[in-house]
Amino acid sequence: MRLLALQHVVTLLLVATSLILTACAGGARAPRTMPVAPITATAPRGIDDRALGAPVDAHFRPLQGTIGRSLFEDAAIARLPQSYVSHDIVTMRDTAQLEANLAAWSIVDVSLGYASENRYGTYRAFQVVRVSSIDDTSEMEDPPIEAAFYIAKVYWGYSYEAVFEGDRRQFNTAVSARLATFEGGVDAFAASSGLRLHFVGTGLRPRKPTAIFARGAQAILSAYDTAAAPSPIFVEYRAIPGRWRRTTSPIPFDAALRITVRFENVRVIEDGTWFSTPWNLSARCRMSNAYGSEPVPLLAGDDVDGGQTYSLNRTVELIDAPGGALECTAEGFYADAIGHGKIAPGRSPPVQLVGPGQFPLRISGHGDASYVINASVDVSPVN
Repeated sequence: MRLLALQHVVTLLLVATSLILTACAGGARAPRTMPVAPITATAPRGIDDRALGAPVDAHFRPLQGTIGRSLFEDAAIARLPQSYVSHDIVTMRDTAQLEANLAAWSIVDVSLGYASENRYGTYRAFQVVRVSSIDDTSEMEDPPIEAAFYIAKVYWGYSYEAVFEGDRRQFNTAVSARLATFEGGVDAFAASSGLRLHFVGTGLRPRKPTAIFARGAQAILSAYDTAAAPSPIFVEYRAIPGRWRRTTSPIPFDAALRITVRFENVRVIEDGTWFSTPWNLSARCRMSNAYGSEPVPLLAGDDVDGGQTYSLNRTVELIDAPGGALECTAEGFYADAIGHGKIAPGRSPPVQLVGPGQFPLRISGHGDASYVINASVDVSPVN
């Protein structure tokens, strides 16, 4: 009887093990959970070392009242001097990373949720002078039921931070890549990409009216000045073991298209005067969002005659999401000893771009100084 009972128990264990393995192999995957690595984000306003060990909820909101006190009541706090200057360029790629920063940026009310169609990135230039950390190897108090993370470190220093915000069509894969390599002004990048710009840093201020994407310690120190006393610029959040069960979702970035417009030639119909006439003619192209090119000179004081065609060798490159409309315009002026005036403004028909391909484009201007510009457009995916 004992042998039969033992065999029965073994059989039940084997069946249970088989069911578990089958479920793991053929069932739905478990949701992604918080990575082991801490999350470093912009420090919320008003924070200081007294916040070390304090719990926050799953949306990185501090807990209020007595339940918001440190989880490490008697733990030591280390304050270590630091001295380094650096920069970060980050595109927010998952919801946990984004919400940790939104709690400090105060761009939206996280308690009300944020638009899932919006995308965010940030440029930070910063100087760290001190790092304060709590000894979280000491015994942890029982965390409140609402708690998901606690503040483990506070970084003190100075920062200039520019946050870029746009809908997912404008802030696409290509704009994200361009953010990482852009040279020039912060405002110029936001304007050329059709993004909204928010300044949320503290203690660093641009030396010139226009802030730039400075990279490297010397470039940052040359472009920015420190102001006032050091203040908290970053915090490090660590997950409370066994408390964070909410799924963290990746934030997808829309595919993008590279649009290359090659201006091939211009046929002058009327040159504006009786003989050869110097023309200054430029063109620019833009997408249906705010992203457009700078004017490109096609003719710069070149003599032209009515009825003649002149070769061009100019290119404009744009990046946009599928579904945008491309439109190019031209304008200029002529002047010689006989007369002067404006060249007729020209405009191409708008073309909606739905995917890779090639097609011709024509810009026509009608008036006393008229013309037709012939161009070709090459549309390719951005990797």
